[in-house]
Amino acid sequence: MARYIEHIQLDKPDDFVLTVMNNYLQKNGFMVSELKNETVYRTGNRLSDGYRYLKWSYVNGVLNLEAWLAGPFGLEYNLKGVLLYDRKTLYHQSLEDLKASLQQIAPVHSVDNERMAVISLLLGILALIILNPIFCLIFAILSATLAEVGLKSNKSGLARAGRICATVSLLTTSVISLINFYIQFI
Repeated sequence: MARYIEHIQLDKPDDFVLTVMNNYLQKNGFMVSELKNETVYRTGNRLSDGYRYLKWSYVNGVLNLEAWLAGPFGLEYNLKGVLLYDRKTLYHQSLEDLKASLQQIAPVHSVDNERMAVISLLLGILALIILNPIFCLIFAILSATLAEVGLKSNKSGLARAGRICATVSLLTTSVISLINFYIQFI
């Protein structure tokens, strides 16, 4: 087999690489095909310019590419050399463009909202100890809102504690306010 083989260290998220690869395959008209009991991607026409083949995998941050051309008699041609030079050059350039797009675009990193979890807990505790019902209500609502953001962080336990403090504070304040209201009008 005469194939162009390259192993590229990317260290990108799997879904990012899958998206870029699927875009490349679709844009270049590749379709899933079976060749000698292996699943590959194929594009082109056997009669006019032959087929272009591509096989890829992404394992442990490394993109493994295999690319080759097939002539009219099923022979495989690497992407280097003089024979079929124009087709090889175009195909090789499209692979270089693919590699550049995989390496230039930085993956999106999620933000860890640890600070929101800590602030949620602090506001929840303040809501518990403040005696003024209006301030208690404000701190409890802020604590519960920030807890929702903080639950998606590494300190989700603190966010849960902040949400619990806010809930207890709201319930306690509500009960005390109802008792005060009842005592005043009886």
